[in-house]
Amino acid sequence: MIVAAAAGVSVIALAGCGAEGTGDAASSSASAPTSAGAVATPTPTVLTAAFTQAQTDEVRAQVARTNEVLGAAGWMVAVWDPFRGDIFLAEGNAAREDHFRIGTVTNTMTAVAALRLADDGLLPLDAPVSQYVTGLPNGDAITIRMLMDMTAGLPILTEDEDFMDRYLADPNLAWTVDESLDLIRSLPPTHAPGERQLFNTSNYIVLGRVLEQVTGRPANEVLFEQVVEPAGLATTQFPVDPALPEPAVPGVMTLEGTTRTADLQNPQVPFTSGFAISTIDDLRTWARALGTGDLLDQATFEAQLPPDSTDAPTYGLGLSNINGWLGHSGYLWGYGTMMYTEPKSGAVVVTFTSGGPPDAETATLTMLQTIATLYPGQFPYIDASAAGADAYLDQIESGASPSGATPPNP
Repeated sequence: MIVAAAAGVSVIALAGCGAEGTGDAASSSASAPTSAGAVATPTPTVLTAAFTQAQTDEVRAQVARTNEVLGAAGWMVAVWDPFRGDIFLAEGNAAREDHFRIGTVTNTMTAVAALRLADDGLLPLDAPVSQYVTGLPNGDAITIRMLMDMTAGLPILTEDEDFMDRYLADPNLAWTVDESLDLIRSLPPTHAPGERQLFNTSNYIVLGRVLEQVTGRPANEVLFEQVVEPAGLATTQFPVDPALPEPAVPGVMTLEGTTRTADLQNPQVPFTSGFAISTIDDLRTWARALGTGDLLDQATFEAQLPPDSTDAPTYGLGLSNINGWLGHSGYLWGYGTMMYTEPKSGAVVVTFTSGGPPDAETATLTMLQTIATLYPGQFPYIDASAAGADAYLDQIESGASPSGATPPNP
């Protein structure tokens, strides 16, 4: 839920705490290509040769190194390509069936729920947010669409030092959504509505309350009805209590040199900007539904899509585009996730890390490395970013200050 400063238009990274630790031995599998099903006929830009064992081994080596250098306690990488096959790799404290917190990947679900209400004529996207949530700075000028595409300019909840001190000390602190909204109301806006894009989870906390006002029901029920049921998600949950369902990846966080567990977390703090819990296989299902607009009217899906991305990530209505891959990333104390799909082929890549640096950095780097290894030359921005990730890790391993190399942060 805690957001790092945005670079460009779609930094999907959450500030938090690093982690250290080791876990169980790795597991992996690679299979022959599966049936393409409803995926479009391959074009010259879609690779069809099956993944090789050498590629799988290279991904494993890269990801293991990244997680070791950055101090993660465990990781998973899953790839599903209708034309080329499936890969699953894991090490440390994470296993395929485990539940974990997905952070701002929740934004994709909150956005789709809002867009489905728009398709039903219940939520005009260009209505002012003040129609649903009162007292927000510039509320009469901020539209629902601006909340969704991060141009609203709302105050950043996490710029309040007292709140941050409390949340850092205890991610299960006593806190309510009303307290978040009151704090947002009391802080200065970042910019005029519509002036620029700035990733800010305040937008999706407010959007969650909008969903409640429109439907008269709790947000977790709205998301279950609008996303989980129609998408056929088997394990995704929007919790109302701090516990993780079993089996689960243990939350690990490091604060000021002290490593501790962070299994219990108050879902009312991130709320609809980051409270969802899911599994690797459910994120595969969700990524494909999200990338094809299965749950939306065609015109609404087209409105959701981010601009084309060739040399920088872009952001639409709760959806990021990294060099043609659509999805989102998220971090919540101890958990980093990247979930992206390539619509032309129907391929999905999900990366997950437990612990590590104070944002989604580890999961981000592993996704970039995985795509660059399995799809070389297909996505130049990702190739360059993965090379930058390798240089960044080289500097850390050499003991030199990493200030001269910045990790890619889509």
